Amino acid sequence: MFLSSLTFIFVLSRCTSSLNDGVLPVLVQQVCRHGDRSPANFFPNNKHLDYWVQGPGYLTPKGEKQLYDNGLLFRSEWYPGLLSDIVLPSEAFVICSHVGRTIMSANSFMAAVYPPVDQFVFQQGLNWQAFPTHSISPEVDY
Repeated sequence: MFLSSLTFIFVLSRCTSSLNDGVLPVLVQQVCRHGDRSPANFFPNNKHLDYWVQGPGYLTPKGEKQLYDNGLLFRSEWYPGLLSDIVLPSEAFVICSHVGRTIMSANSFMAAVYPPVDQFVFQQGLNWQAFPTHSISPEVDY
């Protein structure tokens, strides 16, 4: 039951021990639940099924914004310091359940944590870069 309610885990680690005058942790784990979504099930006589264009259980734009804002807050806490300017797979790891809304939530969060800089901007005006998001197979996600 635990994994079915879990959206994703973001693990950030770095081999360092100081930030200015303080102490910097070497491991941070962020556990998030997905953002707002459409209903997963509908009453049989629901006359507004067409309102949820993307279907049941899908992450809404509001849900994407919630996770993006969560990522901005995370970045403000750990950058500069524990976070690098660029995505380093040796530094960060994201894992989520196999459900589409959880993968979208993880991507929305990471878009804010690691905005593209310098040579990693591949399209002007697009403030996003790809990040490896690992998912748990349906066979073990229960």
